[in-house]
Amino acid sequence: MFIGDRQNHVVRMIHKKSHIITTIAGNHHSVKGKDNNPEEKDPLKLNLPEISSMDYYDGHLFVPTDLSPETGDLAVLRRARDSR
Repeated sequence: MFIGDRQNHVVRMIHKKSHIITTIAGNHHSVKGKDNNPEEKDPLKLNLPEISSMDYYDGHLFVPTDLSPETGDLAVLRRARDSR
């Protein structure tokens, strides 16, 4: 299960079997109006000032970063590939 923690500007995941809650994206120091670097690879460095909704499809989590139609990004998180 994914949770958009709007007050803390992060996306959290609850693991189904263990019930462990993990922060998977965003940071507590997000700034409204600041765009994300499209080259950023670390999801914990994303600026997510106003998480309003999220959609999950085909291994991708789509997270709008701002409520304003004039500003903001769409962060797309994808499931990490198994390294085995």
